[in-house]
Amino acid sequence: MTIPNTFAAGQVILASLVNANFNYLDSIVNALTEANLDASCRIPDTKLATITTAGKVNGSAIITDTINIKGQIIWHFPGTLIQALAATNGAFIFRAPYAMTITGEYLEVRTAPAGSPATVVVDINYNGATIYNVTKPTITGPAKTALNSGALTTTSVVANNYLEVDIDTVGGTAAGADLTVSLRVTMKCPAV
Repeated sequence: MTIPNTFAAGQVILASLVNANFNYLDSIVNALTEANLDASCRIPDTKLATITTAGKVNGSAIITDTINIKGQIIWHFPGTLIQALAATNGAFIFRAPYAMTITGEYLEVRTAPAGSPATVVVDINYNGATIYNVTKPTITGPAKTALNSGALTTTSVVANNYLEVDIDTVGGTAAGADLTVSLRVTMKCPAV
């Protein structure tokens, strides 16, 4: 079986071409009878009934140059946190393979910070500058998690630019431990 039209990434696809493929597949399905198919391959008539013109593409064109996906960039810092991690410039870099939009962050520790201050404060930098205003992502003990606790001022990341994590505070008398930082993003990836 050869489908009449194939498409490449970045190509403008006309709805009429997609519909021609649909019509071709529909004619093959309609030509099949249960006698021609092994029982394990048969499609119930109720399922075939859903293959109608409603499955065709409306409009004039579809652009296939990008696919939007949601993802996470994850940094993990095992063991007891030390503030010196903030001084290790470049040690925790993520270089963006595609353009991204930052939508939030999630922090988690296995051991909560204690004492004064009983906080773990994280800063995420884009090309060396913070992506937050003065409110950075913070876990306040005895809690072990924080969701979207930072106030984003930068949300757009250009492909081939970088993000990195600094740990600004680790806790007072007892530092937090086993920190995971998850930056939530939406990416526009090239179609394959």
